[in-house]
Amino acid sequence: MNGTIVYMPKQGLTIQEHPKGAHSRQRYFLPAFAVEMLLRRQIGQLEANPWDVVFPSAVGSLRDPNNFRKQWRSARDELGFEWVTPHTFRKRVGTLLEASSGMAVASAQLGHSSENVTRKHYVRKTHEAPDNTTLLEAFGQSTE
Repeated sequence: MNGTIVYMPKQGLTIQEHPKGAHSRQRYFLPAFAVEMLLRRQIGQLEANPWDVVFPSAVGSLRDPNNFRKQWRSARDELGFEWVTPHTFRKRVGTLLEASSGMAVASAQLGHSSENVTRKHYVRKTHEAPDNTTLLEAFGQSTE
């Protein structure tokens, strides 16, 4: 991520040369299916996309973030997924990474400066005790 689209008064849509925060520039490692999809999109847009953005508008210009949000809500509502927001995907990634690799890995992937931010806002809390069934089987065995 090396920029974001923003609206500037009297200028219109433009690319801000850094992501959301000036210090949040980060290099991401993507799974093969994501890289293949992005390359297909890039090849299909070379002439119609002078901005070199991943998801331009239908006419090749910068996509207004407000228009994207409206289109997103319409599509998800039609499919019966009203509860899904872009934030839902970040939370799912955080939860999966924390469960498999720990909070530090989840926090680093999401670009947080603190594991506390990840823990508080991005990792789903479970109310599930660890699986100790094998150990607890001892209570069911007769001693006779």
